[in-house]
Amino acid sequence: MITRRFFVAAPLLALRPDPPILRLEPGAPSQREAALLLPGGDVFVCPGLRARLLAVLRLRAMDIVALGFGADGAGCTQDHLALVGPGGTLLALERLYWRTPQQGSLNTRFAMLPDRVHITLERDAGRKHGMWRRESWTDYLRLDAGTLIDWPPRPVLADTWQALQTVQRAAMAASIGAQSRAITPGMLAILSDSPFPEGPAGDARQKS
Repeated sequence: MITRRFFVAAPLLALRPDPPILRLEPGAPSQREAALLLPGGDVFVCPGLRARLLAVLRLRAMDIVALGFGADGAGCTQDHLALVGPGGTLLALERLYWRTPQQGSLNTRFAMLPDRVHITLERDAGRKHGMWRRESWTDYLRLDAGTLIDWPPRPVLADTWQALQTVQRAAMAASIGAQSRAITPGMLAILSDSPFPEGPAGDARQKS
């Protein structure tokens, strides 16, 4: 559901005089790709499953296009969030949604802060492991010299689901090259594992 905060933080594409266009390429459903066509003529490519334009985040130094697309795995439904900068370069790839009937779910809501420098990723996760446990937290991305970097306002607590996500997000950031203009199988592989760790951390109680 689009909230009032989302309208303020991330102006809708319809408000832009020259918005980017997302085009679904022909092909078999399992292999179909989507092409993001930017006003300057640059192109970014992502999987076509549930591909959609979510917003243009008008940060202080640049506009960033937010794309959502599906990357389902064995027994799970999963969507990712691609943040694409000028020139069609991938700046960040984040887990947007993950769900399996056996393990639970993780949901992400994103927004641009009023300073137009930071993007927030509000996470809500739940898992049934004997009994239901929940954990909620917020990750932050900061625009710095044309790139998006992880910018936690405080140290991440050990033995939490956020800690596992931090490791996966760091591996993802390291896999993104300066000129990445497409989602690669290697990127998808990093986020193919469950967002929930095994053992004690899998039973983490709610954090905020």
